[in-house]
Amino acid sequence: MNTISIPRVKAEDTDTVAACLASAGALLLTGLHDRHTVLSAARSLGRIVPHRDSDADGITVIADRPMIAGAGLAGFSSAALAPHTDRSGVAVPPPLLLLACRTPAVRGGACVLVDG
Repeated sequence: MNTISIPRVKAEDTDTVAACLASAGALLLTGLHDRHTVLSAARSLGRIVPHRDSDADGITVIADRPMIAGAGLAGFSSAALAPHTDRSGVAVPPPLLLLACRTPAVRGGACVLVDG
C-alpha cells in the first residue's frame, strides 16, 4: 500500500481548496473548530446531501453505537470498514465527502483512500 502526502489547506482559502481537490483529489482542511465552521466549509464546496442518518443540518455524527451497528450500519461501530463508496446505491452519488473529526482517536483512526 502506498502512502501519499495530502495537502493541508485552511478551510477559508476556497481557491486553494478547489485547486487541491482538482489536482490531488483529497485534502486536509484546517480551521474546522465546530459544527458551524464544518457546515460553512461544506456549503462553500457544494450542496449538502443529507444522509439517511444525518441530523437536520445534514451532518451525520459517526460514533460507536452498539445498539444500531448491525447490517448496513457498520460505520456506527468501532470496527474497521473495508474500502467502500458512500451512497453508491443512489442514482447520483455526491461527488465529494467531507469528514470532520471532533475527537481524535486514542488508537487507530487511519483513513484508507482508494483512487478508482
